[in-house]
Amino acid sequence: MLQQYLIGLCAIAWFTVFGVVSPCLADTVRIGIGSDLAPYVFSKPRVGLEVEIIREALRAAGHEADFVFLPNMRFTIEFAQGNVDGIAVNTEFDLAADSGRPSFGSRTTVVYNNYAIFLKKRKISVNSIADLAGLNVLGFNNATKFLEPEFAALMEDNPLYLEVTDQSRQVLMLFNKRVDVVVADKLIFNYWLTRLIRLGAVELLDMRKRLEFARIFAPAPRSVQFADQTLRDDFDRGLSEIIRNGLRDAIENRYGGVGVWGRL
Repeated sequence: MLQQYLIGLCAIAWFTVFGVVSPCLADTVRIGIGSDLAPYVFSKPRVGLEVEIIREALRAAGHEADFVFLPNMRFTIEFAQGNVDGIAVNTEFDLAADSGRPSFGSRTTVVYNNYAIFLKKRKISVNSIADLAGLNVLGFNNATKFLEPEFAALMEDNPLYLEVTDQSRQVLMLFNKRVDVVVADKLIFNYWLTRLIRLGAVELLDMRKRLEFARIFAPAPRSVQFADQTLRDDFDRGLSEIIRNGLRDAIENRYGGVGVWGRL
């Protein structure tokens, strides 16, 4: 009885002060998400742009997130076996078809924006995916699976095409002129560029004058696919709340400011 009374007081006090559901009453939601992908996901500590937006959206709806960091190949298996309540994936991914378990997709959480990135002094003209033909291109791991089919087909016939898991290598290889073009999300590239400048591995110059970012790929929105429709609805309500109160903008500003020249 005393415990229930104290929980009730906590809930009333929290709602009165903050206008959101009390953490005293929160239940835990297991969210599967990819392993480290800075600055979107850091497994230690459990932060990052995507991680924090999902956490705060659930918290605003009265839930607490328990993140389960997984390799992509485990997403479908863990979801099918009921080991997670939701998976953070690209919106177009059909988790229900792959897992055999119904899934309910949320509103967009973050959007990956992939670019063809190159040094201006190389005098390269890239206005479409087709312009990458014959160039020494360095993509991120599984880029040919995640990007447009046209890109996959073009790179299949390009013996100079490589992919890397460690995306800091994309920055180093580009500035060391070992590749012509890097294909990467702009925020990820900018994060590693900043880190390498701080470490002295890349010279600090005005990067806006040195780099060209060609937007030749469609944006890739991300969402959370839940096994339970009510939980998805809760999440969407929480996401709407942190958009309304400015918390999502604050999170985005925090990570959008990692670049050499500020917000991307």
